[in-house]
Amino acid sequence: MEERTFMGNHNHIVEGLSEGCFAGLNTWMPKKHADKDTSYFGNPAMPFRRAGKQQAPPEPSALMNFWFHFSSSVIDVFFWKGIKQVLTVLPFCIGRTIFPEITSAWQMLCLLGLYFTMPLVAWYVINVRIGNALHNSKVPALNDMYSSAVLTWFNSQNVVRAFPNPIKVAGSAWQGSFLWLYGAKIGRHFFSATENVLWDPPHSIIGNSVTADYDATIKMHTFADFKLKFVQTKISDGARLLQGSAVSSTSVGEGAVLMRGSATWKGQTLEPGCVYEGSPAEALDLEAGNGSGSVAPAPVLLGRLNRVTPQVVSK
Repeated sequence: MEERTFMGNHNHIVEGLSEGCFAGLNTWMPKKHADKDTSYFGNPAMPFRRAGKQQAPPEPSALMNFWFHFSSSVIDVFFWKGIKQVLTVLPFCIGRTIFPEITSAWQMLCLLGLYFTMPLVAWYVINVRIGNALHNSKVPALNDMYSSAVLTWFNSQNVVRAFPNPIKVAGSAWQGSFLWLYGAKIGRHFFSATENVLWDPPHSIIGNSVTADYDATIKMHTFADFKLKFVQTKISDGARLLQGSAVSSTSVGEGAVLMRGSATWKGQTLEPGCVYEGSPAEALDLEAGNGSGSVAPAPVLLGRLNRVTPQVVSK
């Protein structure tokens, strides 16, 4: 990996990236390209260029640089996991203190209640309350890499991983209510087979009767040019995200379908009632026969470019 490079989530970059290159979500690159300051997206990866070069992050102050590395190397690695381990043994310590000896059935029931409620209370206080305090819809839409907003967002992600919901609600009628606790705006009859379907709940707006199948994810952030950017777009009524699909900073129209394993462009709009497939996702011409016919034009945001010769497109 050369200087000023960046990789998004779920990539497979076999030989690395040249200087100034960017690889978007769900990108597969079996070979390293020699071109510098080029962006790649898709499976297989297609090259494109944005106006200007990928910039290096701004030089932080000495204090901010120290706090960034302390937070990412100590707090993120040890702090939340340490609290998790303490809370794991806490019910045992409390139980032994209250009941040095168990001599009746009611004492056993009290202990069982303690072991049940402690993980639930820890999840609500740390994951929901503290997590929402660290990151919520009031965060600025654009944040430099070394800003406090980025560090608190990192911490909120670590809190979610360290203190998952002890009640597994994926696929149940409860899931929408639990996601609402994280700040998401959820309509009626939401269904998802994945626990952490929303990566950015405070920025997510979900309509009625939306379905997200196994491993489908909805992301409302991007990390390009070493800046963390949040958007707030809507997944409209009746939209369906099939297995392993990924919606990234994308508006999804009413009744739109994103096929299995597909990923959207950031800023793309899935038109109402249309079916999209691929990485990057393109609208299918269903009238040509079972969705395997001609393909509609690619998104206008970045443009569908030649796989050999990158062109310059505006941001």
